[in-house]
Amino acid sequence: VEEERRVVRRRIPREEEDDGSDSEEERLRDQRGKEELERRIRERDVAATRKLTGPKLTRKEEDDAMQRLRKNDGIENLREVSRQKYLPKRRKKKLEEIKDRMKDKENLFEGQKLTGAELCELDYEKKILDLVGQEGLQRCSHESDV
Repeated sequence: VEEERRVVRRRIPREEEDDGSDSEEERLRDQRGKEELERRIRERDVAATRKLTGPKLTRKEEDDAMQRLRKNDGIENLREVSRQKYLPKRRKKKLEEIKDRMKDKENLFEGQKLTGAELCELDYEKKILDLVGQEGLQRCSHESDV
């Protein structure tokens, strides 16, 4: 038991001596940690500020960006013109499909007695065909007037 006490007694003076140098080292470590933290905070603030304002474009970069926008507008105009040319062709194709479907049904059901639902469906498709045909005639006359 006395040996343990002696060891303890011997350790106590060493710890007291080390406390002075340890506390100095700890203070320096804390100071470096504080400086490092301040540096990281400043870097983060600078990075965030850059993100908000964004990099300024040079005159050439601005001109290039404007030119790209104009090209995109040109492409959009081409798409619109192409679409306007395509729609009448598509309308004509769909009208022909409806006419062909009507002819097929008439040939298929020729000489057969149709149910009420089949007659209604056939009449409905004929009305659609007539309406679309009338609209097409009106469009043609309107386009020739312009």
